[in-house]
Amino acid sequence: MGTDVQIYITLISEDGRRSHDLYLDCKWRNDFEAGAIDTFTFGDAVPDIGPILKVEIHRYSTFTSSEWFMEWVEITNHYRPEDKPDIFPFQRWVRSGVRLTICRYDSVLPQYSESPGQRQCELERKRKHYVLIEKKPGMPKQVSNLPEDENFSNSYKWDIISVRSGLIIRWKLKKLLSGGWESIQDVNNIYDGCFAFPKPYGKDMWRQDNNFGRQRLQGCNTISICRCTEIPETFGVTSEMVEHFLEGLTLEEAMDDKKIYIVDHSFLKDIQCTDNRKVVAPMALFHVDSRGQLMPIAIQLFPNSDTKQHPVFLPNDPKGVWTLAKIYFNNADSAFHQSCAHLAFTHLIMEGIAVVTNRELSQSHPIFRLIAPHFLFLLAINSRALAKLVQPGGWVDTCMTVGAVGMMNIIKTKFAAWRMNVDGWLPRDLKKRGVDDEEALPYYPYRDDALLVHNAIKKYVKEIVNAHYDKPEKLSNDYEIQNWANKLVDEEGLGLKGVPGNGKFMSNKHLTKVLTSVIFMASVSHAAANFSQYDDYAFPANYPAFLRGQPPEDKNDVSDEEILQHLPDKEMTLSIAAITKLLSDRGTNNLGCFEKKYMFDPIGEEAHSRFVTKLDEISEIIAKRNETRPEKYPYLDPKEVPNAISI
Repeated sequence: MGTDVQIYITLISEDGRRSHDLYLDCKWRNDFEAGAIDTFTFGDAVPDIGPILKVEIHRYSTFTSSEWFMEWVEITNHYRPEDKPDIFPFQRWVRSGVRLTICRYDSVLPQYSESPGQRQCELERKRKHYVLIEKKPGMPKQVSNLPEDENFSNSYKWDIISVRSGLIIRWKLKKLLSGGWESIQDVNNIYDGCFAFPKPYGKDMWRQDNNFGRQRLQGCNTISICRCTEIPETFGVTSEMVEHFLEGLTLEEAMDDKKIYIVDHSFLKDIQCTDNRKVVAPMALFHVDSRGQLMPIAIQLFPNSDTKQHPVFLPNDPKGVWTLAKIYFNNADSAFHQSCAHLAFTHLIMEGIAVVTNRELSQSHPIFRLIAPHFLFLLAINSRALAKLVQPGGWVDTCMTVGAVGMMNIIKTKFAAWRMNVDGWLPRDLKKRGVDDEEALPYYPYRDDALLVHNAIKKYVKEIVNAHYDKPEKLSNDYEIQNWANKLVDEEGLGLKGVPGNGKFMSNKHLTKVLTSVIFMASVSHAAANFSQYDDYAFPANYPAFLRGQPPEDKNDVSDEEILQHLPDKEMTLSIAAITKLLSDRGTNNLGCFEKKYMFDPIGEEAHSRFVTKLDEISEIIAKRNETRPEKYPYLDPKEVPNAISI
């Protein structure tokens, strides 16, 4: 936003000497236009007062509404041409009647701040705009209204609904929405022609068992697969049923050898959904075969009870009914994916953390400057786009079996058990699920690629934390970071569970783990859950968001024509393809390449430089891995992972 008001700058040296107020004006140019960089030269008009430590900016105007947002000031001292220019990152509104004082680099712990009053006033102002509320009981807390500064930062606007409508209209003009599907080939037609959607990976793979196994390891939902050490009582599978698929082992022997894995979505049994629709509550058992592939060996669509014993579907059942069982399982898996792996565990948890960060950490805090790039556009996309998708009658209601009602109930159920030090800490999550053993489960692209990036983030964060808190008292006396820690866990704040330190950072290790989790969730976790959506969802038989009819209750075979009757109709299929295509597009820079620079101090810049170098190395490693993988997994290549949740 530009301004025509009079802007003045005052220079303050390291020993406290001040220049006079310098009027920033170039007579032959319209200064301070939006997006412009203005240069002013004073020469000998400003005496040599020594190296500049601080600058003050103020404005003169009788119009209190003519506020101006200034990004940064760079000062080159012509008395010392050999010195590097000094950067003063303002990144603030210049308001009437306020003199802003910013130190070089603007990165200082609060107990050492030379402008504590200004710092406190800025936080109090932010707290009026960044207000946490619990919009629905049991849900992660969110911002009450989108703050002006977040609206200002959203220079591009993802209007998901209008883009989706444009794609649908285009297909209506081609008359491809009339009538129902006549055959599987008829579904294939939407990926052909001059206006076609690109062919999704799942289009040619949806029948294959090895694809069904790979979906647990490199699809949209990679966080549900667990090693099975004991068959749940409500799962009717027996050793005799599956021994044919275990390459000479009994089920017990295969479990002892760490070859049996399970995905258990039986918690969905009593989930209330929109319009009282029903979603299955399945369990699926998998075996790591001699080729290292994860292969499905049993699926049960509902947990057994005292009054009902449900069939266990097996790979040697009639082909059609086995395929339909996999389709219904994936429909339930997609409900968990969109509700938790995607929405709750990235978008919503990160929104609350972003709000608390803005309320408790000054912009001048080095930790704010570390994590701020990972909040970019988050509140705007949550407020504008997701709200439209999840509102009653929106896309989730019309294109997902569970609908918005079911989605909220799933989130409430799973968020209650979410722990940052387990579910938000990758190494612990992998260990808890029993999938950290690379010999037992040799093919798990999500695990292998995510660990590389997680370790790089941890090293980057640790370097910055240890440099700023080189003495224990610096951490204990940092009242802003301790308030932040408290608000992460306090019920008056976010009420998150399992936060390292439990509301008080007693060591650098606690702070490092929390910050690593925050950056990882905002970047890697979201990338894993988001960017594979089109390849999984766009062909409805591969990973259906919505199913019609009733799940199979016996092992009688079904034809392709009967399977079609369970799938979404043409218009819904195109809506799902359009939305997942849009959500799978990248809108911001890759990890480490920040749209907006926050860290200018030597500690941050040097750590960031090493971080970027390490990410480049990881990118090369993942590229080589993808050369030999059965199917490429590009989603966690640092060149593909955005810094923040911006879509």
